[in-house]
Amino acid sequence: MKKINVLYILHETFPAGATYSLLDMVDSLAKVVKPVFITAGGGKVERILAAREWKFYRVLRVKEWGEIGCATNLEMQESYVDNYEAAVFITNIIRLEKIDLVHSNTSVNNSGAISAIMSQIPHVYHIREFMEEDFGWEYWNKEIKRQIFRGTDLFISISKIMEKRFYEKYGFHTNVFYDGMKLQGMANAYNELENRQGQEKVVFIQVGVLTEGKGIWDTLKSAKILKEKGVMNFKVQFIGKANADIKKIVDLFVTENGLDDSIEIINHCNDVQKYRYNAEFALVPSRYEGLGRVTIEAMAYGNIVIGANTGGTLELIGENSERGYLFEQGNAESLASVMIRAITERTDVGKRKRKLAFEFAKKEFDLPEYGKKIYKKYIEILQYSSDEELKLKKRDLLKFLDEKYLQYKFELNSNIQDLGQENISLWEKWNLLGNYDMESYLIENEIYNVAIYGAGKYGKRLINYLLDSKVTIKYIIDQKVTSLEKVDKTFLTPAEFYCNIKYLPHVDKIIVALSREQDVNEIRNRMAESNVTNIIVLPNIINELL
Repeated sequence: MKKINVLYILHETFPAGATYSLLDMVDSLAKVVKPVFITAGGGKVERILAAREWKFYRVLRVKEWGEIGCATNLEMQESYVDNYEAAVFITNIIRLEKIDLVHSNTSVNNSGAISAIMSQIPHVYHIREFMEEDFGWEYWNKEIKRQIFRGTDLFISISKIMEKRFYEKYGFHTNVFYDGMKLQGMANAYNELENRQGQEKVVFIQVGVLTEGKGIWDTLKSAKILKEKGVMNFKVQFIGKANADIKKIVDLFVTENGLDDSIEIINHCNDVQKYRYNAEFALVPSRYEGLGRVTIEAMAYGNIVIGANTGGTLELIGENSERGYLFEQGNAESLASVMIRAITERTDVGKRKRKLAFEFAKKEFDLPEYGKKIYKKYIEILQYSSDEELKLKKRDLLKFLDEKYLQYKFELNSNIQDLGQENISLWEKWNLLGNYDMESYLIENEIYNVAIYGAGKYGKRLINYLLDSKVTIKYIIDQKVTSLEKVDKTFLTPAEFYCNIKYLPHVDKIIVALSREQDVNEIRNRMAESNVTNIIVLPNIINELL
């Protein structure tokens, strides 16, 4: 069976539930999919990918969303222009890796979707977040977002409530697939908790980043209320990252309210499992979870879940609290009351809820079955992608996106004669060329070893064009930085880096990847002073090819 080449677009540098869920999914598709990843730049995510020997490219993108009502027109235009240009970079990777489809692991970034439209291949959006309800965010440019959604071939929602809200807002139906998870090893923990005699001190654990949106203050206030009501035989463990400011405020609250024996913060933890083994209950007080990986994990481990009555948490626990306990989100009194009830019911009602939750998790979040569903959808959209009517629709959509790019680029440049028109012209001309044309030009002119002057957007694009060619990039030159680590490394390249033009190794040609004539002339003069004359200029190459 021929594997499908899939490009996965990641948005996190430090992995949270969304990234871990995608990585589990890719594991389940190992026999039928060859994955390539686009990362957001450095961090633990890249270390995980490298450890699994999965190929990835780093393409830096900017956010196109933010606090509701706070975006400026300038921010909307700049973010679209930057991400459109990132999409152009990604199209080169699509050609290089012979990608069949693009799968974006979040709806918040447009680059993956735009690159798929440019490349005329299918695109998948994995809808994982409630923008307004959970974060108080919105997509800045709703006109462009709706058009990009129109060009998407498959939407996957991680919960039924997510499907409902997405359709209400945007009018697009989605396929509801609960995330698959590796649950096998969790059964032992469940059995141990099920057979254990009740501990003297009841342990509640809350896993995830410590933020207001994750309900940290509901939990802290409820612990205070329990103490005030004379409940002493409990402990709450927070397991997750907390920035210094949050940690300081939480520590102050704990000290002022005499909760030192009842609250523990484990800021860095590589083994959540050992804490789940010792906990009877898991708290999920988040404002509005899309689904809730921590909820599923808790159910599979045998932790009885006490969760907010919103979003995916409500869906997982059940409207009648069949698989856990529900409290009124944002109400610490309600949470405290439910915690006390759960403690008193832990040996009878609690055990029944634990068993129902475990069976539910085992049935609904089976990873191999999840992988089969995803693969089936991949095949469906690949077969449909050859439809001529669909291709025409995407060409029209690309024309709209191109026009928006040119419009915004024009408006962003105050002096269009001096800078804007030149940049627009060069970029758009380059869009008409393929890898073959650039490589062919250099080979025909007996240029086999090159250096690239300029580590900006044109230099990075040129690097990517030549990655899989007969032309070798020997080194990169940029005098505005002092080391390779400070370069915005959109693409990983084995080339060396130089910032001193006086001592450059020999190459056939140095390609100056700048667009403004005055910058090019300045570089020519500097090179001439160092007796370096074997240079060619990128705009001249593009103009000659056209």
